[in-house]
Amino acid sequence: MRAAREEFAAHGYGAATIASIAGRAGCDPALVHYFFGTKRDLFDAAITLPYDPGAVLLAALQGTGAQQDAAGSADRGGIGARLVEQILTSWETDENRLIMVALVRSAASEEDAREAVHDLIVRKALLPAVEVLGVPDAERRAVLIGSLLYGLMLVRHVVRMEPVASDSVQRLGEIIGPVWEHYLFDDLET
Repeated sequence: MRAAREEFAAHGYGAATIASIAGRAGCDPALVHYFFGTKRDLFDAAITLPYDPGAVLLAALQGTGAQQDAAGSADRGGIGARLVEQILTSWETDENRLIMVALVRSAASEEDAREAVHDLIVRKALLPAVEVLGVPDAERRAVLIGSLLYGLMLVRHVVRMEPVASDSVQRLGEIIGPVWEHYLFDDLET
């Protein structure tokens, strides 16, 4: 699995092959096919996170006081920074970073990978968290935040643009958090 993640992270879905993954793992390609089936099956297994991203974000929301009052005003309570920090912290392990880089590289060129990114970031992680807040147009808000998240993954872990690549999780939370709060709470029609 580690070899597959490394290969998909280094080359993306399109350029990675079962043969290159098997070579990296030191085994025969037939063995990879036997245990994982097709390249798509192996990719799906390789990009599965070892935790539930939606549950992580929902846990970050608990106790924040971020909710809407009867008039529709939101008590933001710094929730944007906490969510950014929670997500970035979850990426900081080598395995999770490999998964995210594999997704970002692959989504740029492969439809299946784009669907996997949308499913992981929007449907499984962000949408459940946004829906808890009770704000209108939750899916649009989740996709907008997902676009920022995808861009942050690209800049921080794929092209490694400084200073963002080496900024602390807390610093990025301070900078990006207010933008997330805008997408989470503000009227998107104006």
